[in-house]
Amino acid sequence: MRKIVITTDSGIDPINEENMISAQIIKNNKETFRDIVEISPEEILIGLKEGNNFKTSSPIISDYEEKFKKLLKEGNDVIHLSMSSGISEGSVNSSYVAACRLNGWYDGRIEIIDTLNGATGGTLINEIAKDYVNKKLHAEEIVSNLNEIKTRIKTSFYVPNPAGFIRSGRNKSELCTKDKALLLSSKIANRAGIKFRVDFNDEGNLYTKSLMRCKNSSGMLKLVKEIINDETIELYDPNYVVIGNILEKDVSMKEVEKYLNNFNYFKNIINKNINGVVAAYGSEDLCGISLVKKK
Repeated sequence: MRKIVITTDSGIDPINEENMISAQIIKNNKETFRDIVEISPEEILIGLKEGNNFKTSSPIISDYEEKFKKLLKEGNDVIHLSMSSGISEGSVNSSYVAACRLNGWYDGRIEIIDTLNGATGGTLINEIAKDYVNKKLHAEEIVSNLNEIKTRIKTSFYVPNPAGFIRSGRNKSELCTKDKALLLSSKIANRAGIKFRVDFNDEGNLYTKSLMRCKNSSGMLKLVKEIINDETIELYDPNYVVIGNILEKDVSMKEVEKYLNNFNYFKNIINKNINGVVAAYGSEDLCGISLVKKK
């Protein structure tokens, strides 16, 4: 059986740069950088404070082709995890185009999965995929399992400054008129202590789950306690929980990690940084949490 390699968009999991294909970060509609490789989340946040504008775009098709072809020539099969089509349809489409061009020459050895997720949820599905590879499952079985389990991954974000999220145009929720008017001004929202809880829905879109009133320092822990507590914890698979943030300022991720550890329930608690794709529309202390709901 050929070796199976899991590749990812940088919006899915920036930890493993060796098998990551970088999304594009566009600064002031002029300069383009490859996410993580050529620009860091910290540099993006500094740029935003300096008045620069950042946008994102899917990875370049030739970057997909270059990575896929290298792995195929080495005798591997490839399973690629793409950022959710709900927030980056271009990432799914571009990876499909690259795979179709090469599959005719390499006997269909590239599989593309629209993960319906990103950031911490991407890291979660990547860890699950690597577990399947280590268990020596066949590619077809891995793809089938991942397509099922992706529908049970639940990802929530604590968004202390909603300005970038509003600017991104990726909010698919139906907020009432009053909330929309209030949240159009991030300064007003910040003064009122209003934060966002933003979730991925079942279609892989981002939406405002609720509004939160809290201090920056306590917001992420408050969100985690809403999701995981004595009454709800048995709803989730105990193998993994993934938490992460863009740049830690007021929040304490160690405090969140300690809270999760106190349950003695999760076998693996992964605490990681979130990538530049999110940073382009995010802020300091933007945090995420992802788990798998049991069947």
